[in-house]
Amino acid sequence: MSNKKAFANILSAVSKMKEGSSYNNDKELLWSCETDKAGNGQATIRFLPSQDGASLPFVRVYSHGFKVGGKWFIDKCRTTIGDDCPVCNANSVLWETGDKENQEIVRQRKRKLSFYSNILVISDPKNPDNEGKVFQFRYGKKIFDKIVDKMQPQFDDEEAINPFDPAEGCDFKLRIRQVEGYANFDKSEFTSTSDREDEINAVISDATDLQSLVDEAQFTPAADQEKRLKSVLGQAVQKPRDEDIEESDLAFMKKASSKPKKESDDSDDDLKSLEKAPAPAKKPKPTEDSDEFDADFFKSLIED
Repeated sequence: MSNKKAFANILSAVSKMKEGSSYNNDKELLWSCETDKAGNGQATIRFLPSQDGASLPFVRVYSHGFKVGGKWFIDKCRTTIGDDCPVCNANSVLWETGDKENQEIVRQRKRKLSFYSNILVISDPKNPDNEGKVFQFRYGKKIFDKIVDKMQPQFDDEEAINPFDPAEGCDFKLRIRQVEGYANFDKSEFTSTSDREDEINAVISDATDLQSLVDEAQFTPAADQEKRLKSVLGQAVQKPRDEDIEESDLAFMKKASSKPKKESDDSDDDLKSLEKAPAPAKKPKPTEDSDEFDADFFKSLIED
């Protein structure tokens, strides 16, 4: 499949993702790069195209995970499927108080953004048995930004490449380091273009049809989720007013922990929508400050 056709397929699927989508993954299918005692790890993977060639080769999932007292609230966020989320609604109420302590609570409870793709493991030094096999790979916005940058390079002398393309794509060298106690992926990078079409065609049938896994039934009903939230908070959950602004799609919540809050490699603390900041007159390409999908960006790639 040519790059232009693949870009066109991604563009056609982007509009569907804007409506909200997610899926419930099977942990046995998930691959992760094992790290050493120092928290460092490395592996080489290849992002795979969708099986039907038309769907987006990744899915986007929002979730919440935080602890109040001795109780945890861990669940997928219903905004993923375009529905109201009791946690996001409660966050809006707290943020609107203007109280700094309440707003810090919102930062701790906001949504975490994850992406899932099918991958072929090329090299896995810690677990060589995984090499040559297909898995699902969960990753954050930092790695997703590297995918976008590969498709839309910042400099004129760089070629736009679709990393999901079997023949004209490229491998991804995953490099993990510990920086201030957090996993950092800055050293990760794509290699030069490599043809793995035959290798990928031989195993593509093992890939998960990600879009077929997007189902509302996989999300906790809002009433049950609100009941659980009330139990964790130990109080009634307030409803936001109509004029309250829903939590921004920019949120990428750091996993709840006892450590003091730091800037995480996969976090984004921009809550501009809750602050009712005026919307910019013009949208730039997706950056670290946004996880929105700009259709014009993908269109420009096709027309080049």
